[in-house]
Amino acid sequence: MRWSGHIRNVGAIVALAWLLTACSTTPLAEAQTAITPEQSSAILAANLKELNGATPLDVDRYKPLVTVTGCAENVMEAAPASPALTEGLKPALDYHAQKGGIGIAIWHNGKLVSEVYREGVDRTSRTESFSMHKSLLALAVGLAIKDGFLPSKDVPVGTFLPEWADDARGKIPLSAFLNMESGLELYSMGGPQSAEAMSLVMSGDITKVALGHDVVEPPNRTFRYNNANSQIVGTVLNRALNAAGKRGGYAAYVSQNIWCPLGNQDGAVWLDRDGGAPHYFSGMQATLLDWLRVGVMIGNNGQANGKQIIPADWLTQMAEPAPNNPNYGLHLWLGSPAGGRRAYSPESPMKVPHAEPYLADDVVFFDGFGGQRVYIVPSRKLVVARTSLVDFTYDDSVILNTILRVIAEGEQ
Repeated sequence: MRWSGHIRNVGAIVALAWLLTACSTTPLAEAQTAITPEQSSAILAANLKELNGATPLDVDRYKPLVTVTGCAENVMEAAPASPALTEGLKPALDYHAQKGGIGIAIWHNGKLVSEVYREGVDRTSRTESFSMHKSLLALAVGLAIKDGFLPSKDVPVGTFLPEWADDARGKIPLSAFLNMESGLELYSMGGPQSAEAMSLVMSGDITKVALGHDVVEPPNRTFRYNNANSQIVGTVLNRALNAAGKRGGYAAYVSQNIWCPLGNQDGAVWLDRDGGAPHYFSGMQATLLDWLRVGVMIGNNGQANGKQIIPADWLTQMAEPAPNNPNYGLHLWLGSPAGGRRAYSPESPMKVPHAEPYLADDVVFFDGFGGQRVYIVPSRKLVVARTSLVDFTYDDSVILNTILRVIAEGEQ
């Protein structure tokens, strides 16, 4: 394929080191080999200005896909909200809209108290969730441990990666990858290794690209949000499932054990090529309420529809801080302790604004690029899911703290 034509047709390349996912009118799996640094720089330069305001609604740009089958049995109906609650939520909904909001759903005390969409979008609309997929991946890892397909979160990854069996990388525990502290090199855009960075998304064999990442320091020394970590985690999980004879691999496992039991609609995962590997670090397409149900299940200690979907002890482990980042667990962001500006690595110049501490100590959340979020606050029986256009100025504390204040006032 002609790269110049591909560059002109890319709607928005979210090609920053902590996300590295892309939108293209041409299926990206056509890029079967690593691109050159010159091509990578050209793509980035042509699209960087378009990132702010880019939409995750153009799901048809991500191909090929594998279906994550749902059951669509859990129909959430909005509960009538009191006038005081409706009025109190207005500043949060206004901020959501100002920051490119596509949809927002608020679940409190067992009820769907608010569900709002921008024009042309409704509860059946699927969006690209970007890195929120990482947290779903971690839930599936916990299930595989419970089911005996993985020995534990500390299994050396070389157990399931013969490519690393005789390599120091194979001795790194799976937990270090889940904590984003594996020590794998983080390739940055615009630098001498920009081709490697882009290849993790645009290659037709992203697993091979991830396995090619070098180790630059021992594990559990430095937090670096690195998509290669998630690709390794997903590869280990998928190979463990295959070794156990679980037909359909990752997508089928998530469908049978998470998506369908929650009563979600059909979702989809983006593959690197027909029959190839999922993008485990992004590429999950789902509706807003699908994500809300995942959050509600977590807030209910892993239970939903009368079933224990995720082991409660695994959710506890996911929320334990990484050795070198108190705000990150096992592919899950932690709201406490308060930070101010959330960083993805020591080298990253981009930080997520966080103007004030959360008004609850037990906030955990899924983070998708540019404002995609699922916030879970078990102590307040609160879950908030939102999707949006990419907005680099989105402040993580505004919506959630506004809602928490309204709840506190209503309890007085």
